[in-house]
This record gives sequence, structure tokens and C-alpha cells, in this order.
Amino acid sequence: MHRIAVSTVVIAGLLVSAAAPATAAPGGSSDDPGAKGKAVGQQSGTGTGGGNALGATPAPTVATPDTEPAYALPSWGDGQWGSSENYETIQTGDLDGDGDAELIGRSVRGIEAWDFDQTAGQWTPIVTSNEIEWSDDAGWNQKEYYETIGTADLDGDGRDEIYSRNYEGVTAVRLVPPANSLEDASWQDLPQLHEYATSSGWDVPQYYATLQAADLDGDGRDELFGRAAAAVIVSSFDGTGWSVTSFPEFTDASGWGGPAYYSTIQAADLDGDGEAEIFGRSGAGIQVWGLEGGTWTELAASGPFTDSGHWNQEEFYSTIQTADLDGDGDHEIIGRGTSGLHAYEFADATGRKNAGTWTELPELTAFSNGNGWAGANRYATIQGADIDGDGRDEIIARDNLTMVAWGFTASSKRWANEQHVDGPGFTDTLGWDLPRYYETIQAVDVDGVTANGQPGSANAARADLIGRGPNGIQTYRFDARAGSWTSPSAAFPTFTGAALTAYEIISHGIDVTTDDIRSKYDASASDLDNWIKAVPKVTQPDGMPDATWNQVQTQIVSELTWAKAAATASSNLTVLIDTVTLLKDSDTTAQHLEYETTQSNASSILANLLVMLAGFADAASNLGEPGLQFALGALDAAASFGASQGQNANSAFEGTYLELEGAIGAWWGTAETANEQAKAQIVADYGLLSTVGTLYGNGTWTQFTSGDPGWASVVNANERAYSTWIWQTLTPTLPHPCGVLEICTGWVIAECESDYCPYSHDGNDYSLWVTSCESAQQCDYADEGFVLEITVAPKVPESLLKQLFEDPTPGCVSGWDATTCNLGAEPYEVMAGLDGWPYQCSLWRSTFWTDGWNHESFCTNLEDVRARYGTR
Repeated sequence: MHRIAVSTVVIAGLLVSAAAPATAAPGGSSDDPGAKGKAVGQQSGTGTGGGNALGATPAPTVATPDTEPAYALPSWGDGQWGSSENYETIQTGDLDGDGDAELIGRSVRGIEAWDFDQTAGQWTPIVTSNEIEWSDDAGWNQKEYYETIGTADLDGDGRDEIYSRNYEGVTAVRLVPPANSLEDASWQDLPQLHEYATSSGWDVPQYYATLQAADLDGDGRDELFGRAAAAVIVSSFDGTGWSVTSFPEFTDASGWGGPAYYSTIQAADLDGDGEAEIFGRSGAGIQVWGLEGGTWTELAASGPFTDSGHWNQEEFYSTIQTADLDGDGDHEIIGRGTSGLHAYEFADATGRKNAGTWTELPELTAFSNGNGWAGANRYATIQGADIDGDGRDEIIARDNLTMVAWGFTASSKRWANEQHVDGPGFTDTLGWDLPRYYETIQAVDVDGVTANGQPGSANAARADLIGRGPNGIQTYRFDARAGSWTSPSAAFPTFTGAALTAYEIISHGIDVTTDDIRSKYDASASDLDNWIKAVPKVTQPDGMPDATWNQVQTQIVSELTWAKAAATASSNLTVLIDTVTLLKDSDTTAQHLEYETTQSNASSILANLLVMLAGFADAASNLGEPGLQFALGALDAAASFGASQGQNANSAFEGTYLELEGAIGAWWGTAETANEQAKAQIVADYGLLSTVGTLYGNGTWTQFTSGDPGWASVVNANERAYSTWIWQTLTPTLPHPCGVLEICTGWVIAECESDYCPYSHDGNDYSLWVTSCESAQQCDYADEGFVLEITVAPKVPESLLKQLFEDPTPGCVSGWDATTCNLGAEPYEVMAGLDGWPYQCSLWRSTFWTDGWNHESFCTNLEDVRARYGTR
């Protein structure tokens, strides 16, 4: 990985740090009283920065409920990361063994990994010589695979591996950094584990959803385990191969096949013996099993959270988890009930069968239904983590207006509210009541920095807060003294004394309108380039120490170089946005589908920007060039953020086709604004500025311009994606070939009655038909969602079907024509209504007068296909 090196210098008692290649900003002499210093970089929700500091590093920026950063790293926007098959995989693990967690997530192309740079206070990508290709094309967009992705130290080397179930069982990879560095690291496969394979029935959620890892025997290595129909299967890796054992509990025969039971199965050290116990909730309450002398022993047959106490309801059983509330090293089991959060301490002094006991701790009523915690967008965020470094886990969660944090004191048996300042902006107002955001909220130590504010006596590692917003990952740190969340991003190094004088002289020397050049970092790339060239030409005043002058020069040149890189990238993205904006004017897909604008005024259509962005992201993945993919990722982030802003902002549209054209223009207008806001935030935030500038400077990221050879490929791929999106948007209400007096309801999925059948599944052949009904009653829908009756249903012309499903020809790869080029859509996605395709299945068949209707399984089989994939 390309890491940002740390440069730290102490001059005149002032400690300052900066990201290489700059040297640290020097302070004044030992005799200097400390003249005022200037520093920009106070982060704000709109991306505009500013502020002064008097000879000291500014305090961390407090994250308020209004905080919505215009730029975030990683820039995982809604187009590519707004589907559950992507955002649900976002998690952390200590991949390099340094004690801090790295960030991973699965994109359409496979696993991405990022490391948190402590100096800059920002995430940086881990660059490896190979990739973990758990891509959509390899099938990892199916729940049975992506929902099993996890991290664990399987080989006991102190570094977490990444594992996932595949068709053959479980595959796992480890990061191999040479010489204990992430530079030029690579991914290395562990031997394939053939347990948990599809052939053994592990492709259904009651089994694959229980697959997880924990150190069950205390040997320092995590075991994989999961619930099969008749036993729990435990797999251990010894460094060269796998061994498998089992014990016949948590079985289907014992009633564990329902989600209210199997989804609660997990592992944690409940009794402090250094080994994790496996526990889960049955109808009779929590059952606990542990290894005692090498034998699996039932330590508790029943416990809290029984069915009779209504814990078989999802809003309650889904919150069951563990946390070390009292800091004694073992975990308590917690869960949210109607009246609040319940916590139980487990004790097992003897290790004998069913000798375990439960002690209930005081209830935390703040999380009761009466206080508004019955909604999934709140209760699903409840978790335990030590956010203040006192050695005890706090309970944190997302309220509609702020995060909340509660701590438990064992000596007084009391709960206390530890968060005193509302924030960060994970609020309903900013859209965080949507699953694609709130489900990503998690707390884990990613920076290794000791607790700020007032750490507890334990001085333990402190968990940071992360969550994915519309344009990427937001990261915050808890200030225990203030009871607030703050940005971890580094502040601008402060100049004092002679260094401040040098800074002001250099600033004025390169731009006569200011003595604070940092306040003008949002200038154009050409202006910034001129200033870079002018810095060495500024005359050093008499009496100015050479070392001080040279260090300030070097620092400012570095900052200007970083700002120029950000300005260039912003300018290039503007050109790309302008190019995409013009697609609606040049695209002829609607006319090709004979969607007449005169008729379209009477038809209401639904459209979604995120589906379009997802198509662009998918187009980027097919290009196979990181620079092109990065450019479209930036477009995704800007458009996603823009669509999330403003009182009337929305990524969804309903109206006529003519009105849609206006909505598309508005979407790209907000993307332009978001791009400018992102640039402003980058140059006003030293951590972002140094990170973005360094990533461009060392070649990790490349500037992508309209003059590059790949530009035409990006434009062509976007044209194809845009045309596909128009098909998705218009086919539900396609007028052709309806007559003027007919009510048209668009294309439906129905039985294939020709030689060209695009999709076959479970003995059924599927194709598309165009429905046209003389009255709305003749196009009724059943409760199950499929069409019951259609008076007239012409087949979609075979030529259109082939254009929709067959792969583009080589000529279309280089030059797109909406009237002749094939889209290459996946038949299963179109028929099952996935990835933006509308879903309307019909039981109608042209021979129904003699043969009757298709059986309901004709449509319910497609529902089964839909259930295997993620949702947007």
C-alpha cells in the first residue's frame, strides 16, 4: 500500500506533524513570544472551510447533526454501494496485525480494502499486486455468498483473514505484506474448505446465515462454525489444512429453523475463561454451549429472552448481542425489549452441565418503545463499543436526531448518558433512516489513537464511529470530556513567530491580494500552478533563518501541489458530468422503442437516479481500467451527494417522460454543485488535502481527462448504460403497440411461446409480452403481485428481445447506436426484476381458453430468484 509517511519536527518547543513530502511547519525561535498563527481547515457540512488559530493546533472539529461532508473517503457513492449486496459487506478487520482495524467492502468487481492513516486522519486504499475477485460476475451478488463475508484470524498469526462461503464451501484469503509493511502487499489464498458447500445444503439462509468465526478453544486461532440441519459444524485451520468437528445441537428437529432462533446464534466469551461460548435464543430463552475439557457441554439450557416474553418478534430478537459493560473481560448479553435495553451477566464457575447462572443488570429504559425505538432504522443500530477508552463498552445507537451513548458503572449499578452534544449528522433529515446508510453504522478502533478528552483508568483502545453516507464513508472520534463526536482529520500545521512571518511574505509574494494563501486554495489549477512556480522566486528577507524559510517554502509548495491535484480532478469531473448531461439530448432509445412524446404526456413513469448510477458503475467495472473506474466512482459520489441535498432533493422521480428530461438536468446540476463543494472541502481540510494530493502524487490515483485514450470508452460505456436505463424506465408503461382507446400497462413477464426464449428456470420458459387492456379491470393484479387477466397481449418483437439480451458486437463497444446495438442484459435480472428492471409477472397464456392459466409457481419461482439477490 502507498502510505502517507509521517514527518514530525520540534522547533522552539512546538510539535507539528505533516504528511510527506512536506516538512513540518516550523515555529518561532525560543525567544519569540508567539505571534498569531493562521490555519484553515475547519470542516463544515457544505465543504467550505476557514478559521484562525493563535499559535496552537485547532481543536478537533465537532460533528453536529448538520454535518454532512461534501467529500468522504472512501468515496463509496449510492450508485455502486446503494445495494444491499454491497453496503451489507462493509466491515472491518485487522488485516495487517498492527492492532487497528482496516476497512473492507465488496463492490461489483470484488473486495476493496482501505487502511486508516493516523497522521492524516483519513482512509487510504490498500494497493495490492492482485485482487480478491468476489465479483458480481463470479456470483458474489447472491445473498448466500456476500452475506457470509467476514474477517477472523484463522491461522493465529495476529492478522485477520477475509473469508466467504462459495459454491464449494468456504474460501479465505490473507494479506501478505512483505517485511511487515503494506507496501506492495498481495492476497494469498488459504486452502479451500469443502464444508458448508452448496451440495451439502448450505445455500439456504437458515444455514449460511449462521456461518461465523470465534476462538472457541482458546488457542489463539478463530474457528469457523455454522448451524447445519442436524449439528453445528466447527472447522479449524492449523496453518496448512482444515480439520472439522461437530456437535448435534441447534438442530432443525429442535426448532432452530426459524429466523427468530437461528439468526441469534453467535459466540463470545461469556464466563471469562478465554474461550468463546456458542449461544442462541430458543423458545425457552438463551442456550449456552462451551468446550469444557475438549467436550461440548450445555452450560445453560434456558435463560432470558423467551418466546413468552415476546422475544420472537424481530424488533427484539434482532438486537440480541454481547458487550463488556463492566470491563471485567467477559461479555454480557444484551437485547432491546418493549420497555428498554436488558442486560444479563453469565457465570459458570464449575463448567458442569446446566450449572450456568444469569444475573440481570438494571434496565436501560432510554431504548424503550415509548421512547421511539420500535423502528428498525433505530433499533438495528444498537451496539456495544468502548468509545471513550475506559475499558468498558458503552451502548451506542442512532436516534432520529443524533447518535446516543450510554455507559454502565458496575459499582453503582447505574446507567449514565455520556454524549452531551448532538451529532454527528446520521439523522433522519439527512437520509440516515434509509437501510443503505444506517445498516453500515459501526464502532471499531481504526486509528489506534489513545482516548482524547478524559480517558478512563484502563486507558484501553478506543472505538471510532464509521458509517456510509450518500458519497462515502464518514469517520468520527468520541471526545470523552466534551461528550461529542469529532472529526479525526488532521488540522493544518500552525505557523508561529519567524515561520508565520515567512508564510505571510511568501503568500503576498505569490499573490499580492493576500498574506494568507491557504485561504485561496480553492483557486483554479492554472492559478495554483503559477503560485507553485512563484514560491521559489519570493525574496527571503534579511535576518530570516534559512532553515525556517526553506521549511515554510517546502510546506506551502506541497500544499499548493496537493490543491492543484484536487482542482485538476474537479475540473476533469466537471467535463465528465457535462458529457453525461448531454446523453439525454443525443440518446434515441425512447424513439426506438416507439415511446411517442405525445402519448407519454398521459403516462406516468417512475425513474431513479441511483439505478442509472449503478449502470454507470457496472459499465466502469467492465472497462477493466482502474483510472476509468475511479472517474466513474467520483461521478457516482458527486451525483449521489447532490441528489441527497436540499429540501426537494430526491433520487426518485415520478411524472411524464417530458418532465423526466427536466429531472435529469436537475440531477446533473446538483452533481456539478456537489463537485464544487467537494473541492472546497478538500482544500479546506488538511487531512483530506494531504491524502488526496498524495494519492495523486504517488500514482495510486491517476488524473483522467477528455484527452486520454480511455475517455471515448467511458463515454461509450455510459451511453450503453444510459440506454439500458431508458429501457428500464419506459418499458413498464410502453405505449407501442397500443391503440388510442386502449389502456396500456407496459411489458410483463409471461410464458415463452416461440423459438427464442430468453430465460428458463425450474421447467418454465419466460419471455416478455406487451399488455394492452380495454379497461383497468382487465389488467387486475393478484395480491402476490402478478397480472391476473390480460385481454390483449402481443409478443414483444423478437428483434427487440435479441437486442435486449444478446451481447454487443465489437463495433458497438467502440461506438454506441441505440437503434442497432445490443444491450447484453442478463435474462435473470430482467425476468426477476433485479438491478432496476421492473417486475410484473403474468399467469396469462395465449391458449388459456383451452389449457387454462399457468400455475402460480410460474411467478413464484421468479420470486425465489429475486430473494437470492440484494435490494436497492
